[in-house]
Amino acid sequence: MNKANDNTVEQVTNLIVSESESSYDEDRSESARKSDTKKRISNRGEIFFGHPKQRWFLIFGDIFVLTLAHCLASLIRFGEPVDPVFFYTWVIFVTLFVYPTALYIFDLYNLSRLFRSVETLLRSAFAICAGGIVSIFIFYLVPYGWYGRGIMAIHMVITWILLNGWRLTYSVFFQPAMAKIPVLVLGAGQSGRALHELLKSRFSPYDVKGFVDDNPEKIGLSFSPRVLGTCDQLEEIAQEVGVDLSLIHI
Repeated sequence: MNKANDNTVEQVTNLIVSESESSYDEDRSESARKSDTKKRISNRGEIFFGHPKQRWFLIFGDIFVLTLAHCLASLIRFGEPVDPVFFYTWVIFVTLFVYPTALYIFDLYNLSRLFRSVETLLRSAFAICAGGIVSIFIFYLVPYGWYGRGIMAIHMVITWILLNGWRLTYSVFFQPAMAKIPVLVLGAGQSGRALHELLKSRFSPYDVKGFVDDNPEKIGLSFSPRVLGTCDQLEEIAQEVGVDLSLIHI
């Protein structure tokens, strides 16, 4: 009798240990899966926002482009090579400060911005016009800072062309096509649709695959994208559309 009781106790103990180990393994695998998801999202975020070293590389490229534009503007204006560093040292120092500042103000050092776009062309045009106006004001305000208006206009045009050529080259090598993170939006009400409008931006790292809402009557309705199901079905829907992340507007 005692032997039978001992066997029963041993079986129950083994069952408890087995269930505990199974639960631990499930928790550990779930934790590992979440960790992998966060790592993938983090890695994508790093690619999207760019590396600070790349930003400095972009700035040094702009400095080179601005100096080259002075050389080309002098050549076009006078018909022969002129050393702008020797003749226009003051001018070069001013433009190397004013133009990068204008580019920064117009958000052209934001590495999350896609440089292969019409918006970049327009922003750079406004930045160069603003920088040119400020530079001209400084040249005529400060003694011995005179700089011909003709050569200044030529310099602005060449700068715009070279800067956009440099940014196009930069985008080819440092801004490859970036895969967006698929997400679901919780709630298909006004707040959820407002969140979707924000995430539709081409600068957003997210790709909304659909809505999930508590109201079953909204299932199938198209808010571009559609309402895929209710919140109770979130895990099932996430697996079906290949989503690891859901967002909610508070």
